Formats: sequence, structure tokens, C-alpha cells
Amino acid sequence: GDSAFFRSLHRYLVMNEYGTGEADKLRLAFEDITGQDMNWYWNQWYYGSGHPVLDITYNYDAAAKTSTVTIAQTQKNEQIFKLPIDIDVYHGKERVRHSVWMTQQKQSFTFNVGEKPDLINVDGDKVLLAEKNDHKTMQEFINQYNLAGNYIDREEAVSYAIGHINEPGAKDFLMQALDDKFHGIRGDILQQLDPSAYTEDDLKKIEAIAKTDPDRIVRSNAIDVLGTTKDTVYKQLY
Repeated sequence: GDSAFFRSLHRYLVMNEYGTGEADKLRLAFEDITGQDMNWYWNQWYYGSGHPVLDITYNYDAAAKTSTVTIAQTQKNEQIFKLPIDIDVYHGKERVRHSVWMTQQKQSFTFNVGEKPDLINVDGDKVLLAEKNDHKTMQEFINQYNLAGNYIDREEAVSYAIGHINEPGAKDFLMQALDDKFHGIRGDILQQLDPSAYTEDDLKKIEAIAKTDPDRIVRSNAIDVLGTTKDTVYKQLY
């Protein structure tokens, strides 16, 4: 955590005051404070190269009332990363966190869950330095947006819906996400979604965004969408 991190940095600075610092000395400072062997971390993230590319799949066993998450590292280099991963299981707003370690090229993690979860969220705090191919359904991504809710959770859900606009529920979800509290997500939807997907009612909402959104870039994005209609009803707005 932060306490160990900043105490380790302080230890490093004190140990090397008026001297020469290097990566191994920083590692020793962290080991001195935490009491942990940090060689694996330095070898992986400092001396090594590349980053993990994760393929994530899910399976629910109704008879056993268990859910299994399978994670495979698919990066092309030969290095297999050692990863601490928090996996959050949601039933409605109730969350249970499972902290696991991935140490192999492919691993499965099975949890007793009772009924099928509404969402299983791998890397619950979205802190892994990794690319992810996450095989959730559209509804599961919508649940991720609503239940997990941090910026990256919401951005991943919106990005999936934009790329799978013909899946049931995707368009309605994106129109709701135009009310997102962060201007970047509102703008991403307006910029990336094909304007031909909008209905007349959708365009009325976008007109309201063009007039009243608190962010000027989002207002500009909305005007761009309305411009594709070439409808003179928006002439005064232009």
C-alpha cells in the first residue's frame, strides 16, 4: 500500500544521500521496509520487457453453483508474468472480492457463488498494466457499468457497446450513458457511434446536449452529430 511505498522511497533516499542510486538499491530499500523478496517484481517490470495480454473467459456451473474464471496470457514474448489479481463477484450491489495470484500461462479460478452472478469483474480496481480480451456478454458489460462503476469499468462497457451496436440492449444502454458524469465518456459516444444508429428521439436528446451540456467539447460533438442529418431545423443551433 501507499504507506510501505512512500516509506520505501524515503529509505532509498536516506540510504543513498550524497551518493549514487541504482535500480538494485531501490529494490533493497523496498525489501528492507516490506520484508518481502522483490526480485521477481524487478526482473518482471524493470529488467524484463513487454506486458501481459490476457484472454478472460467465464463459466457458471448451475449444478455445483460455482463460477470459474479462466485467464490465459497470450503475449507473443516468452515471458510469463506473475500477477496479483482481484476478482470481484457481484450479486446485485453485493460484492465479494477474491484476491488470487496468476503464475502460469493459463489458470482457472473457481468460486462458490450460489446463483449465477450478475457480474464477475476481473481486476476489480483496474490497476493491471495489461491488455484484456474480456469475453463478457452485452448485459454483463452493462452490469459492469452500473455495479462496478469506476471510470475504466464504464469506459470498457461503453467501448464494447459501440463496437457491438447491433446486440440487443447496446443502443439503449449508450443513450443512457450519454448522461454519464464524466464528459470524456459522453464525448466518446458522440464521436464514435455511427450517426445512422440514432432515431428521431435520440436526436432530440442530442439536441438538448448540444444546447445545455456543461462541457463545451461535448456540445461541439453533439453539434457534429446533428450536422450529419443536414436538417435545417438545426440551422439556428449551427
